[in-house]
Amino acid sequence: MKGSIYQLTSAKTLALEEKIFDIHADDDILAETVYTAISPGTELAAWLGKPPLRPGNIYPRLQGYCNLARVIKLGSKVTDINVGDWVLTHQSHRSHFVVKPVDILANWSCMSDDMAQKVVTSYLFHLGYSALLKASYFPGHKLGVVGFGALGYAATELTASFGGNPIVITSRPKLAATYLNPHVTFIEKNSHCCSEIHNSLDIVINTSDSWEDYLLGLKLLRVGGEMILLGFPGRGLKSPEFNPFDSSILYDKQLSISYAGYVTEKHVNEIDVRFNLRRNMEYLSNLIVNERISTSAFSGLVVGWKDLGFLYEKLDARSSDYLGGILKWT
Repeated sequence: MKGSIYQLTSAKTLALEEKIFDIHADDDILAETVYTAISPGTELAAWLGKPPLRPGNIYPRLQGYCNLARVIKLGSKVTDINVGDWVLTHQSHRSHFVVKPVDILANWSCMSDDMAQKVVTSYLFHLGYSALLKASYFPGHKLGVVGFGALGYAATELTASFGGNPIVITSRPKLAATYLNPHVTFIEKNSHCCSEIHNSLDIVINTSDSWEDYLLGLKLLRVGGEMILLGFPGRGLKSPEFNPFDSSILYDKQLSISYAGYVTEKHVNEIDVRFNLRRNMEYLSNLIVNERISTSAFSGLVVGWKDLGFLYEKLDARSSDYLGGILKWT
């Protein structure tokens, strides 16, 4: 099977590599991509040429990790998955791929095209879910989310679906009003209402890279509160004019700061690790299938697979009311 794989070869430069795909082992699965979803924070940062998160060359690199495909060929020893099944994986923006059964995050025997456009965004919710798990969140906590991009939307949509009443602090209140669940409160950043909730929140999920938003998150927390970082404060920016570990805030308020995002991918029993990647993804994708959470901010902008560069430009310019986008491959 002849197909294509996107590679980012330098800032704002995409290339398509042609490749022949076929199974070579009795446990191989060959699949044809139907949809891939954009993860704006990760993909736009690489596309714009922002500093990498860890030392090393940033290019060339594969882009994307939200892929929904149909199985078209199986090795002789593959069980529990059939030709024609829909499979959710971390494969990049590509037309075809070969994987092992262990790489399948969730699968379904049938799915409508409309639902497929929603399910492909499942991993975007996983990032918000990982922040809630890291904070040991449960309804009753006063939770705030700084920033209303893809991660901010995902975290608030999940929190509301769990019975919580999160507060979103954003510079885009009109966009927040378009998509947010009725149980979510949004406050414009730097407004009087925002200053009124300083020192009151149990948990803040910070989805922003800006130092200003990092400092705001610390001010919002009560004594003993916790900030969970989904953004990367300071990435690509000059050093802040303030001390990010100022004792008058962190020490006096006894705050905790943690990163979220890591989850084990090992397939182990629940008694050993309850929340691993596959169980989380099965849970979140089924929330979408059962219409418990809305993907409207992610799944409304669908373009053909040749328009990845156009989609990046549109999202970077914020010329769309959507927080993400989807490539249609077939």
